[in-house]
Amino acid sequence: MNEEFLSKLQGINGRFSLHYNQYKDKRSFLNSIHVLDNIVKIHEPFMINHQYNVANWSLILAKSFDLSAEEIEGLYVAALLHDVGKLYIPEYILNKKTKLSEDEYDTIKNHVIYSQQIAKDLLAIGEYDSKYISQVVKCHHERYDGTGYPEGLAGTSIPLESRIIGVADAVDAMLSQRSYKEPKPIEEVITDISQNRGKQFEPVMADIMIDNLLNVSLLLNEALDEPIILGTLNIETKTGISSWQGNMILGENGYIFEPFQADGVRMINVNEIIRMFFYVEKGKKIYEYETRLHYISGNRIYISELVINPSCHYIDMVWDLEGILYFDLQDPISINIVRISADSLMFTLSEEYFNDIVMRRSCRIDICFKDGVILPVTGIVTRKFEMGYKSCCDYKFAWLPPNVRTVLLSKVFKKQADLETLKTQTLC
Repeated sequence: MNEEFLSKLQGINGRFSLHYNQYKDKRSFLNSIHVLDNIVKIHEPFMINHQYNVANWSLILAKSFDLSAEEIEGLYVAALLHDVGKLYIPEYILNKKTKLSEDEYDTIKNHVIYSQQIAKDLLAIGEYDSKYISQVVKCHHERYDGTGYPEGLAGTSIPLESRIIGVADAVDAMLSQRSYKEPKPIEEVITDISQNRGKQFEPVMADIMIDNLLNVSLLLNEALDEPIILGTLNIETKTGISSWQGNMILGENGYIFEPFQADGVRMINVNEIIRMFFYVEKGKKIYEYETRLHYISGNRIYISELVINPSCHYIDMVWDLEGILYFDLQDPISINIVRISADSLMFTLSEEYFNDIVMRRSCRIDICFKDGVILPVTGIVTRKFEMGYKSCCDYKFAWLPPNVRTVLLSKVFKKQADLETLKTQTLC
């Protein structure tokens, strides 16, 4: 072998080793996130979706700023870790249903210091800038007017990524259920952000978030390009449907799904799989991805491709409505309607009733609109799955009389018009 060839070979080997070590470090970090998620699920159940929701909102906001690919990935990592320090906060404080005392609130505020230290330790070995990312994590509760914590920073002295995570964190907190509160409708969240423009939130950041909230139905990503994201994998076989919650991790040649509870994964007969779907929540909406299996090894499911199932509906609005589900010979079940489109809706319900839902059996839902109108819609449940702490069902309309469909569409169009009015009033 000549020296020139050996030199090139050594160069290739060096680049491969560097690439492999970076990949190994990243995989180690993502595995740590997966382990932490398992702990959070037990420690603070309502928060299992939170860090991923904040990370997704942060990516949406980041599109409006001139950030490099490395900075965007660092932002996503910081968002995933922003509240990890709450693992050191007593559960009785995190899940308290009444107002926190002054001492309890001071204890809660310490989570940013704990989060900073955990982030620094987790990222100490690897390609991420651990010092800067941990600083971003520490500052996510600083306020634009200087009244935040832990240091009372103001304006642009707060890192840009912290300002992004700060508004993303606040929005998800308002939109989400907690042990002590119900979620706010999007209209109230928009009003709240507008009122805190220039106070809690940087004005331009508040405007960008309001614009995205008003266009929440447009936040669909064609592909999952996040390093790690929480979701639910449904596998339909000849004998039934199995469902696992866990993390979908972006790999070198596809994805790796790691379930929180791996019971039954090893028993899957790949020859009996009919189809697979992965569900993920983004921007207050749940999206469905057709999932193509590569292979299963131990408790890990390797995915070659995720293809989004695009909505064919020309209207698809996010809602927060009460409803009642009726099956023959069963007691009525209270539900929460979170999405309505031209031919279907999605609802969530208490976990205790999840097993009572019968797939593809005719039933009726009474939609209780906020103006007092109760609209009965007949149909069937086409799919059910769990997402974080939520139990979700897709419901397809069937046998709707023309007058019922007319009322339904008029309600949807009115909501669209109300959102446009709110957009005009808020951004003027």
